[in-house]
Amino acid sequence: YPFESLVNDLMDERDASRNPLFDVMLVLQNNETNHANFGHSQLTHIPPQTTTAKFDLSFIIEEDRDDYVVNIEYNTDLYAEETIHNLAYQLENIIQHVTSTQALKIQDIQESPDMLEWVETNVNHHTLYFPENNSLQ
Repeated sequence: YPFESLVNDLMDERDASRNPLFDVMLVLQNNETNHANFGHSQLTHIPPQTTTAKFDLSFIIEEDRDDYVVNIEYNTDLYAEETIHNLAYQLENIIQHVTSTQALKIQDIQESPDMLEWVETNVNHHTLYFPENNSLQ
């Protein structure tokens, strides 16, 4: 059964600029890296430079010996840089809490005062003005 036919059968309307199955992707690259020996030469990993997001939002987490490296790739038409910085901050906060207390549920994690202030200032207080003589459609 061709994928395109499946998508067309399941969706009445489709936006060709968006993935039909998901909006956010999480990738964990935990492959064991083999270090080849080339005598006096040494291989160095150089991450690719991308300028086009493949999906709306992607979190790519890679193991790096004793650490993890998190890359966030996003569609700049959909997300502002500040939003991505805040998502990264929230992800870091969640990871720190979960790794320090193994029995902790994500719903029990407290947001930092800085994040709560940002939400209060930037998310909750938006006033929308509509024309008084027109109806909304």
